[in-house]
Amino acid sequence: MAAIEWYVPSLGTPTVALAEYGLNLNLGAYSALGEPPGVRLGLDRTQKYILIQPLMGTENEIKKDGLPVRVRAGNIRVNGRDFVRFVQRYFPELRPSSRAVRYLAWWSDEDGFLVVDLNQPVESGRQDGDDDENE
Repeated sequence: MAAIEWYVPSLGTPTVALAEYGLNLNLGAYSALGEPPGVRLGLDRTQKYILIQPLMGTENEIKKDGLPVRVRAGNIRVNGRDFVRFVQRYFPELRPSSRAVRYLAWWSDEDGFLVVDLNQPVESGRQDGDDDENE
């Protein structure tokens, strides 16, 4: 039987929002990462993907290699203003503002990271399983 990925309605489809302050993950994306205390961010310029690798360890280890993940009242944020500027350098058409733009994401078992597809923005409006606080 082929590999099956089960949909969990309470988590929703993994999405990551890009805003001027950094990234906002919904519960589906955070769960797919394994709920890490930190992440490493990368960019595949050819495919136009943001890559999010989970980091486990102490706060100092995470700060050395990546960025901490902040979880407050259901809001899951990676403050990465400089990373957003880095992305904009290659893709100036992406102009994140204080209003985040959400993109579809999926977990890559082969590579061990979450892939955020900047080619697939999620339309505005609430979708089943989405958490309003994570938009």
